[in-house]
Amino acid sequence: MSPQRWAATREYLDEVIGREPADFAEVRRRARAAGLPAIDVGPAVGRALRLLASICRPRLIVEVGTLAGYSTLWLASALEPEGRIITIERDVRHAEFARESFAAAGLGEIVDLRIGDGHEVVRDLVASEPELIDVVFVDADKAGYPDYWAQLHGSVRVGGLAIFDNALGTGDTWIDHLDNPGIQATDELNRTVAQHDQFEAALFPIREGLLVARRIARS
Repeated sequence: MSPQRWAATREYLDEVIGREPADFAEVRRRARAAGLPAIDVGPAVGRALRLLASICRPRLIVEVGTLAGYSTLWLASALEPEGRIITIERDVRHAEFARESFAAAGLGEIVDLRIGDGHEVVRDLVASEPELIDVVFVDADKAGYPDYWAQLHGSVRVGGLAIFDNALGTGDTWIDHLDNPGIQATDELNRTVAQHDQFEAALFPIREGLLVARRIARS
């Protein structure tokens, strides 16, 4: 896969399946205007997230890495009636922007935005949340991926999903760049999840890779 072929593939995905609701597109436009990093999942991955999540008929989704709230909107649109989503963001500026996006979308009572270090917030969440999680989506610091998996996978219900973005790389740093700490951690995550006997996993080369693991058993 040459860089040119990969770029053409991404353009094709955006053209064919990258449709997005106007209010979702507006969130991305506002985020760019506000100077937030242009690292949201994009409409092609967003649509995949909604499709995957909706299969689980989720009542509880946990997201690590809110940014502008774009992926949160896609995930929230898959929730069952009276469902909720807990999303975690460490950057206060990003969190406040996302909070405005949720309010504008009428999701203020559905989205529980928690601000703080992702690992600390997840630790407290797992300790206090009585309900098993239907869908986990992680798009945060790549070096922390193995730890997020270790913290969260035990709380995923049978039939539920754990999804990690950037499972093949980030920007110009691809999965074969094993001298990069973030890539080392991502590779460790992929291999750990693929070998877990309580999950079945697939890795989809959409955008920068989407690792999807479905829980099939509990010990």
